[in-house]
Amino acid sequence: DDGPDAQFLGDGTGYGGNQKSCYRLALAAGAIVLIVGAHYTYALVPAGRWFADLFGQARNPYDRLGHFMQGLSPCLMVREALVRSAAVRTLALASLGGFLAAVSFSAVYEIFEAAAPVPLADQIDAVRGF
Repeated sequence: DDGPDAQFLGDGTGYGGNQKSCYRLALAAGAIVLIVGAHYTYALVPAGRWFADLFGQARNPYDRLGHFMQGLSPCLMVREALVRSAAVRTLALASLGGFLAAVSFSAVYEIFEAAAPVPLADQIDAVRGF
């Protein structure tokens, strides 16, 4: 079947059969995590609250999953772009480039996030989950 789902997800065999399928599944999973987190606000996602209660944690662990996926998705996208453009010679360098791009973007974001509480002190606690 060559429908839209088959084209997006590939054949599901991973890197052995279709090199694009693992990449696409990881991005789809990341998108779902981010969409659910955006809908509920990460600190209030019901599944995360359930895990927090189950494992006796004070903080919703879904927030951590969201942060992980926000780092993984750009890392995979940059890595894939480097591999496809032949900008680097080895897969290891492409992976390193993806990692460094994701870390650099996160560092810039954290700088802005650290500066935001000064003018937005009342609203920022709700965003951070406090």
